[in-house]
Amino acid sequence: MDGAAAPQPLLRAITAPPREPAEANPQPAEASPQPAEVSELEPPGAPSGCRPSGEAPSGYQANALEVEGRIELGGAWRLGEQVGSRGRRPDLDDSAWSAVEVPGVWRPDALPGKRTPYWLRRRFTLPPGLDRDRLALDLGGRVGRSEVWLNGTRIKKMEPTRDASAPFFAPGPLPLVEGENVLAVQVIATQTTGGVLWYGDAALGTPTTRRRGLVYHQFTSEVDGTRQQLAVYVPRCADLSRPLPLLVALPGWNGNPHVFGASRLLEEAERRDLLVLVPDPRGNVLYTDKSERGVLEAVAVVSRDFSVDPDRVGLTGTSMGGAGALQIGYHYPDRFAAVSSFYGDSTYELTTYAGKILKQQSVADRYSVLRFAANARNLPVLLIHAEDDPVTPVRQSRALFEASQRLGFDHHALHTPPEGGHTLKLVDDFAAEVVAFHASARRARRPERVSFRANARAYPGSHWLEVELRAEPRFGGADMSYRDGVLTVHAIGRGLQAARVSAPDLELEALEALEVDVQAPLGAPLWLVGLKRAEAVGVERLDGASEPVVVEVDGGELRLGELAPGRWRVRWR
Repeated sequence: MDGAAAPQPLLRAITAPPREPAEANPQPAEASPQPAEVSELEPPGAPSGCRPSGEAPSGYQANALEVEGRIELGGAWRLGEQVGSRGRRPDLDDSAWSAVEVPGVWRPDALPGKRTPYWLRRRFTLPPGLDRDRLALDLGGRVGRSEVWLNGTRIKKMEPTRDASAPFFAPGPLPLVEGENVLAVQVIATQTTGGVLWYGDAALGTPTTRRRGLVYHQFTSEVDGTRQQLAVYVPRCADLSRPLPLLVALPGWNGNPHVFGASRLLEEAERRDLLVLVPDPRGNVLYTDKSERGVLEAVAVVSRDFSVDPDRVGLTGTSMGGAGALQIGYHYPDRFAAVSSFYGDSTYELTTYAGKILKQQSVADRYSVLRFAANARNLPVLLIHAEDDPVTPVRQSRALFEASQRLGFDHHALHTPPEGGHTLKLVDDFAAEVVAFHASARRARRPERVSFRANARAYPGSHWLEVELRAEPRFGGADMSYRDGVLTVHAIGRGLQAARVSAPDLELEALEALEVDVQAPLGAPLWLVGLKRAEAVGVERLDGASEPVVVEVDGGELRLGELAPGRWRVRWR
């Protein structure tokens, strides 16, 4: 037999227990084996006594193995490195390799390079008399790129980007033999993963499908007509007949819907009955344009198919996905309950890597949330960024938090641990806090004060305030508050054509008159829109000499023009 030197001690410890999210299939549902579906009454891997209620929607499923007749392949495996292609050979002597438990998470104190290949191997014996051709192999998934070899034969080619982190499921016939068999799995660990992260199953058995745990759904996008795939973590014991909170987790650079499969975010979501949606970012485009609209579309698709509480939809993400969560949340602050971000950018400069993607400074500004930090006035935000991050400087998160502090926001928080780097381990370390943060958040329906600023018409406003830009890509914004019949106009910028206040959202129809307190010269006209009646309009100044005011009435719209600073009374009955 061809021997291999025992590797130096690699692993500090197994840092996580086996994951609840089990096997899944990144292929379309119609390509899956079609035997009877696993019962929803006690899904495989669910806690003992679990009795889930409600029906998971059709079209959301993953490959699985039937409980009866499974041949478990989890438990003790061998792990080694620096053996090259010999790691796939059945006759390789791996007896001196490190012993590890599968599934699990293993992180060495340091990786020797940016990309480090590890081999995990397992020997097992098939009893005689089995119909080997009917057995399927489920090996869960590993974050990053991996390949699976059985008895020296590669089972399925995994594409480096599309299939990275994807769950591995192979129906029969497989190159199994009676007696001893050897499984070899090569995993490419990166600085971001920090090691080997194995989630899901490790078993042979009869193929079936399931609709709880980590499942997948495909649909044709109305954004660009492409076929899209998304992942949803469906808590195994949740009552799907009642509205559930939804956490939207955005992948980072080179990410796809599989990347959170090994994350403790899913374990915490299981404990708190949160649905977790992982959309496809559509490439390394910084969640701009179609990618941004694609996230909103994915939220709409899942909200249509599941019972989702619209007041408990949150955004999170890592790296590019962390920046994307901030961008989408700040662009649409009235659609989300809260935003959390792991080491995301808050501003983009054309002199950095972002320049090749964004190309123009006006586009960079559109997605730099530091330029419109006040948009999160009613949006809780949690920033997590390690001091030693070698990729995205911690100043990106610190600058955004300091801007929030200057605005007086006490619902924003920043954690900057001294260590953690730009890694998924940081996500695991803060998973419990992040999920608890989102589980407790509720969307602000009619906040007292609203601020909104943008440089593109795609972002029309927030809550009861709508802004109409004078011209793109010039920024324009407004800041107003309403309480007890008094509308306070803190500012309307000159970049606007008009600032509109929704009368129905503030229930202004019930008033005999509205007081308007203008605190600074207005850069654009103020409109009240959505009134059922707008006859007999009168405008008078309450704190000084009368000034002529031209009021235009158009249906249910009152166009008050650029009122001078001071207090005014507007009557429409």
